Amino acid sequence: MSRYREIKIGGKVFEGLFTTRAMINIAELVGGDISKIGDWLNADTTDTAKTLKKTAQLAAEIINGATAARNADIGLGLATGEKKPLINADYLIDIFEPGELTTITYDVMACMRAGNEYEIPEGITLEEKDRDLEEIRKNVKAAAD
Repeated sequence: MSRYREIKIGGKVFEGLFTTRAMINIAELVGGDISKIGDWLNADTTDTAKTLKKTAQLAAEIINGATAARNADIGLGLATGEKKPLINADYLIDIFEPGELTTITYDVMACMRAGNEYEIPEGITLEEKDRDLEEIRKNVKAAAD
């Protein structure tokens, strides 16, 4: 399975890869702790322009991860072709259509999860309990008694 994933922005298809360099750069963007990416991305949910800019920044890092990896392979003679320039978030902002926000965010996050997939062994089922529903049922039952 390829670690590279597609990211579609403004009618163009880019290749994305979550590399160590991308992880370091994203960690710097979000304040040093990459596990806080969700908090950082959602901090300004009432300001769509800020959310779009942050999403473009993340996408640029992931796209540049793929470009840098391919360029390194070409430079080492492990692949053929011409090296490509890295892109910046401003370019993505210029071609970004606001209606694509959800799709682009999903594509970027899918790149970050690539390689972390796992198989659930046969005979094992995953069931997540809905704590809110359990509490509601408990309250309804208590009210009925």
